[in-house]
Amino acid sequence: MIYIIGGSYAEKCEPGWSYLLAQKYKVKNLAKANTSNTEIFLKLSKISNKLTVKDFVVVVWAVETWPYIKNFNEQDEKGKEYLMENYVKYYNDEECTRMHYLLYLNNIESLLNGAKLICLWTMPCNYKPNLFLPDVFDNFLIKPNKHKFLKEFDNQIKPALTYFSFIESNNKEKRINDDRPNHIADLNVHQNIVKAVENFMLNDVKGTIDIKDNM
Repeated sequence: MIYIIGGSYAEKCEPGWSYLLAQKYKVKNLAKANTSNTEIFLKLSKISNKLTVKDFVVVVWAVETWPYIKNFNEQDEKGKEYLMENYVKYYNDEECTRMHYLLYLNNIESLLNGAKLICLWTMPCNYKPNLFLPDVFDNFLIKPNKHKFLKEFDNQIKPALTYFSFIESNNKEKRINDDRPNHIADLNVHQNIVKAVENFMLNDVKGTIDIKDNM
């Protein structure tokens, strides 16, 4: 079984990568739009005792400042924007947020129960948050893999998926009501993510797979 956990970059939507993966393998997709890293960690903890050495867990880490707000998805678009703007403006603490993120990154493997972890990233860690959307450094589109990640995993896929989303939308990402599958229209990106996951699963590949190199 392949378990997928994350936010809108991972939720099942045709013809996105998680949808394509489910056409070929047995997949349990637990991803949902607006999921924070806190929720990713909690979701995995709830299924931990079901995992076996035959399973794979694909985690797509969220932007680290994306908050864990109760009933966030029940809000309309204006409500979501209001909550995000006020959270980042008044309640977010960069040092505390980074500590929480590191806690999840450093402890997620303890929840695997023998399953194999495959990690993707929504956004690299060294960006500047503004009132609502994260504002990446100007050279992100030029040197996407030069940006920092707080942890390196044995099996990971890079660059961060916002790289592809930003290219398509002139360095601006629409997080709410984006009609692109997983915020990425280019089907080649989705297919390359599937190929990378398959390499980790079937060919016992380890390390980092750069899907940009195959395009």
